Amino acid sequence: MAGDAVTATFQVIPGAIPAAKVTFSLDATAGYTSKNGSATAAGSQTVISNTPYPNLAASFNNVAITDEADPTKGHFDRDGDSYSAQALATAGVTPGGTVTSNGASFTWPSSAVGTNDNVAGSGVLVKVSGSGAKLAFLGAEAGFDTDSITVTYTDGTTTTGSLGFPNWCCSDPHAYGASPAITTDHRNTPSGPANFGTSYQVFYNSIPLDASKTVATVTLPAKQSIHLFAVAVQPTT
Repeated sequence: MAGDAVTATFQVIPGAIPAAKVTFSLDATAGYTSKNGSATAAGSQTVISNTPYPNLAASFNNVAITDEADPTKGHFDRDGDSYSAQALATAGVTPGGTVTSNGASFTWPSSAVGTNDNVAGSGVLVKVSGSGAKLAFLGAEAGFDTDSITVTYTDGTTTTGSLGFPNWCCSDPHAYGASPAITTDHRNTPSGPANFGTSYQVFYNSIPLDASKTVATVTLPAKQSIHLFAVAVQPTT
């Protein structure tokens, strides 16, 4: 009858969904016929998926480290500045190497110099496995922000903490409860190495975990000023 409402249920099965935070539009059109003729009705629904990356490195979206002979690829901050690969090497930090700080052991990004080597914001999910007292991070900021971190355990429960790092230079190196893990003595600008004698640092910080549970995934900060180079589950001591 004209004016009647009819409800229909459909199951929509998507194709392969890529790892990332992705917005989809689910569009539907229904056609119907009555004694007065045929017509159609359309509707749309926005769906946001957040499929976990297999690890932190798979979610890298920013270049923070460049070669002094080719610094223009860096964009750690809005001015195109970056960490110097040579200065990092002098500090004992090389691609794929181990960095230890405050009882945590990290693997430094193995990315080729001048390619994506950290996560800047994004709010994506990454898989992290292990049990321990803390979830530890190596990071720095091109700003002065904090943001939330959500840890999901294998049993489906969650822990939420606040994470921030000092600005990579020229600020309190212990802001937000962080501490310096790597110190270099200059940086790269788009025109080459500069600011010799100024400390450009990467910091350790952490959030507490429920040590009786096993970590499954971590939701990263969404603020673009927060850069993450490495993450590790820190054992209970």
